[in-house]
Amino acid sequence: RTKMMRPVDGPATATAMMLAVKAQDRGSWHDGLQIEEQKLQQYMCRKQHAMQLRDAVQLHGPSLQPIPTSDADDGFVHLGDSLMLYNEYTDGMLQADVTNAGQKDVSRALAMASLSTSQLFAACPRNVFTVSRVSDEDEFGKSIFVNYGQLVRIGTSPHLYDRPLHMHAGAAATSPDDGTVEVRLHARIVEGTTWRICRGGPKRPGASDAVAVGEPFRLECLSTELCLCSDRTVQMNSYGNECRVFCGSPSNACSGDAAGQLAMPLAAGRWSFMTSRFAEEAMLTRRLGPHASAEEFSDQTRLLHDHAYRATCELQALENEGEGMHYAVLTRIFPMIRSAGMHVPGRLRRMCEATDTGGRGTLSIHSFEGLLTLASVRLKRDELLHIKALFRTEDDPDAVDYRRFFALLSPSFNGAREDVVRDAYSKLEGLAVAREVEVTHLVRHWCPDCHPLVQRGEMTEAEAEAEFLAQWDVVSSDGRVSYEDFRLFYSDVSMAVDNPAPRA
Repeated sequence: RTKMMRPVDGPATATAMMLAVKAQDRGSWHDGLQIEEQKLQQYMCRKQHAMQLRDAVQLHGPSLQPIPTSDADDGFVHLGDSLMLYNEYTDGMLQADVTNAGQKDVSRALAMASLSTSQLFAACPRNVFTVSRVSDEDEFGKSIFVNYGQLVRIGTSPHLYDRPLHMHAGAAATSPDDGTVEVRLHARIVEGTTWRICRGGPKRPGASDAVAVGEPFRLECLSTELCLCSDRTVQMNSYGNECRVFCGSPSNACSGDAAGQLAMPLAAGRWSFMTSRFAEEAMLTRRLGPHASAEEFSDQTRLLHDHAYRATCELQALENEGEGMHYAVLTRIFPMIRSAGMHVPGRLRRMCEATDTGGRGTLSIHSFEGLLTLASVRLKRDELLHIKALFRTEDDPDAVDYRRFFALLSPSFNGAREDVVRDAYSKLEGLAVAREVEVTHLVRHWCPDCHPLVQRGEMTEAEAEAEFLAQWDVVSSDGRVSYEDFRLFYSDVSMAVDNPAPRA
């Protein structure tokens, strides 16, 4: 180690410098790819959300119709009020989704009615909740206000479902890794539906014990002693991509330093009751500022209330953005490549490598366009320009980096997927003589029934086996298959499988 740290003169120094530069280039290439993947995921998430919201207006219109909220002149929250719940961290309102719950089957309603937060600020049946006291005999007597320390239940609007549903925290941790507990809606008053309202911060001198509209607080489940939280983990429901709601450790929600549990900002567990007027004024002021024109104010007001208009505007904005237009091409051609067949993406990648005689990872745009036709993908002229803009190279303006194209096409091949592939290869090693895996071992132990076309009756087992055998380019003359070859094959197969839902 000491010798490696000493400065060395001559050719060795030049070689070391070249290796360092190449490593730096690889690092910057991968950093750029990660940024591109994030942008593509964000684009797909926004587009998926807008399209889902547009469909929800048609399918679940009654749950999005405007309804009034309670609006007392004293500025405090009263028992029995119908209000919205705002989460500080996600900058969104608590939303209920009962679209999959059966109207008569209570057990199904318990399993399917979910909660989330989203930037749906206009008051409607899915985001208006009622707050009621647990017992008339509590320490607050005949007070009409909701007070800090009081036990309450949070119920859905009577316009949402044919019976009241209550916010309910499960009895056990949903995710042992982070200690969170699932929060859903329950049709009965059971353990887990009782919540204590706690202050969101230290009590100010002279502050009232009554909860004010817009004042931050925490909701602590009495049975689990966990706080109601929402973070930016995206979950897809009938209305689009929204943020998950769950219960977390009070120390987690307040300080984010609980050992072995999910760390989250304080704001994730901080909520505020809001009236429709309070919420709309706050959102419009934040978006437009104090000097907005009447036309801007009118347009933003329509965006808050007209969900179909909002979805249409979002889709138009995505298509008109420079990068959005590039990604729109990928969202069209990626599914076409995946649907062309399990082995088509890998075959296309190998053909690009074979055409790239210099091994630089680039091809002329017209060569790349010709190879895409093998997957039945034909690009229009404007789409060709978008592909060129996305994957252009610095050295040649008419070349594209096909490696980045396939890296974006392929989901992340690590974690659980790679563990399964490694376990499969280890099992093949155990079955092989001297732990040397050959193509014959692969064919002998591969099951043709796993092929989707065989399952659908569109391909015979013999045809599937022949196709599987044709995918292996064995470098070694004795037919050996290394783990790198095995992993690369299943990495290519993964390109035919779409990514899971993105995280915000």
